[in-house]
Amino acid sequence: MDIARKSYFLESSFRKYQWREALSLCLATLSRGFTPKEPADIRKEIDKLTTPNGLGSHIEPKPFLKAISDCDLVPFCIKPDSIFFLSSKQNFISACFDWLSWSVRSAGKINFQTQDAKKMYTAIGRLEKATWSK
Repeated sequence: MDIARKSYFLESSFRKYQWREALSLCLATLSRGFTPKEPADIRKEIDKLTTPNGLGSHIEPKPFLKAISDCDLVPFCIKPDSIFFLSSKQNFISACFDWLSWSVRSAGKINFQTQDAKKMYTAIGRLEKATWSK
């Protein structure tokens, strides 16, 4: 189904601003000279960006999860698939780059960096019911 024909507002907006053409022009401009990287190179870059230099931060998983919960940071309405951010390490790392790191930092409660992603995911996985209630 074509999104431009969903409502009168969208139809008039698409006519007025020529969204398809504008986006196509932006994508063509951005991708000029683009050559895709090999998957192995991409994995190396992600590993480099998600591995802490030195000790990394000392953020505990309980306050981290509490901040996410208390401040309602998971963008369910805009990104429905964000509910799966804890289902795998890859989803967690992807969420860190996409919305999680920025959201937690902007809430002002915890200074979470993407370098802490792997360490944090492992720590969350090790949480036990007994430690959560303390």
